[in-house]
Amino acid sequence: DVIPHGLCTTTVDTSAKNLLAYIALIDTNERQRNHINNNGPLPRKAHYNVMGTRSCIYHIGTKFPAGIDNRIFQVWTVWDKRKDVLTGNDLYV
Repeated sequence: DVIPHGLCTTTVDTSAKNLLAYIALIDTNERQRNHINNNGPLPRKAHYNVMGTRSCIYHIGTKFPAGIDNRIFQVWTVWDKRKDVLTGNDLYV
């Protein structure tokens, strides 16, 4: 079977620590309220520290317009802190 998947990249104008906090703290009350307002009772759940790793598995149901079935997305984010060999700055990869 072929499993559909996707990959995307972007440039974000913020510090690495702020971006990591935004990605890692998915399960806030404010984000839950926004999800319910936009998607109704579709599922939304985050699992942190999966198997002792610096990771998060995130399941989210997304409502689509009439004629398109709603979708469940699963995202697994993994990160590590490193030092840039050229500049010595902190990197989160």
